[in-house]
Amino acid sequence: MNTKLLGILTAVAMTAGATLAMAADATGTIKSIDAVTHTVTLDTGAKYVPGAGVDFGKLKVGEKVKLTYSVANGQNMVSAWKAM
Repeated sequence: MNTKLLGILTAVAMTAGATLAMAADATGTIKSIDAVTHTVTLDTGAKYVPGAGVDFGKLKVGEKVKLTYSVANGQNMVSAWKAM
């Protein structure tokens, strides 16, 4: 394979990998819900905001939840949640 082409393909692969967000899960008890800033804080102190199409309306303080999230723009953006 041409060295120049290999360099280009490597750069493309590295750029694509850098832009992909890895989803993670967090489990905890809801400590607070802020309706103004649309954030949920777990008992760990970590704060989460809803991603597109995610509704925090049914969450309750004291409820144990599992949140699936990724970090975007410095925020923990939730893509799904489930009461435990």
